[in-house]
Amino acid sequence: MKNVLQEIKKHVKHGKYVLAVSGGRDSIALANACVELKSSDSGYEFLVVHVEHGLRDEESYRDAKFVEKFCYNCKLPFQLKHVNVLERVKKYGESIEEAARKLRYDILFAVANEYGANRVITAHHANDQAETVLLRLIRGAGSKGLGAMHIDNGSVLRPLLGCTREEIECYCKNNNLQWVDDSSNENVEFSRNFLRKEVFPLLKKLNPNVVNVLCQAAGHLQEDEDCLTGLANEYFDKMVKGNDLSVMEWEKIPLAIRKRVLRQWLLQFDCELSAVHIDAVDKMVLTGTSRKELALPGLTIRYAYHKLYVEKNKQHIRS
Repeated sequence: MKNVLQEIKKHVKHGKYVLAVSGGRDSIALANACVELKSSDSGYEFLVVHVEHGLRDEESYRDAKFVEKFCYNCKLPFQLKHVNVLERVKKYGESIEEAARKLRYDILFAVANEYGANRVITAHHANDQAETVLLRLIRGAGSKGLGAMHIDNGSVLRPLLGCTREEIECYCKNNNLQWVDDSSNENVEFSRNFLRKEVFPLLKKLNPNVVNVLCQAAGHLQEDEDCLTGLANEYFDKMVKGNDLSVMEWEKIPLAIRKRVLRQWLLQFDCELSAVHIDAVDKMVLTGTSRKELALPGLTIRYAYHKLYVEKNKQHIRS
């Protein structure tokens, strides 16, 4: 069984960090372990941020007060931030889950920038990782998406990603920790809750170790993706001149590399296209007919004389 504090010590190096704390079991375990870490080593600074989403009325404010009191007792600096999830849902047509996630991270990154933090630290654990893998598989993700969450992606640190929910529960019990429960976690209309409450109990009948198996698969896919991205970067450096992409002998490059080169090239123009669009660009090049063009969301791609060119649509403004 993994030790929560040891996992924190392994992944959290000296520096300043923003802790995302909802008041639930996992984030309270994270915050308490960070307090333990700081108590024995002065090389750490932690700022707790609690994001109130405006969704659960009195319960939401109860959670905020609970986290504030926890921080006061532990002598942790605390900030409370409010966001309007339903307003974003109405404006962009996103699900409540997606809108809440985007607003939450926007706030966390803004505070981290003001605070001069090395990373934002979240309490995601192995069960969260397994759920993410399954959700992305259902939604048709490729190998990069199925790699799911990284322990450290450069901006977010998830030191508990190797710990299971049961190991975190054990840590909380051993340290007599209290937390608050979010009633919305019982609502199976939300995708993650449905997986957690309905799907995973069935999967565990097939394989009791399914959480670890899915996490291992994510790890393997991350390794493969790192390798393929490295190879794609080598091709990218050779093929891109300014804003143009040379596609001479395009058909000799493996498809997995071609797609990654195209994605990386298009990111230069602040455009992140779907797999269907990337396939369409690839097909246009493979047909080999010069002076072709392809209209895509926000831009037009032109193919001529073994090169691809981009023209951004004037009306395109990325939100």
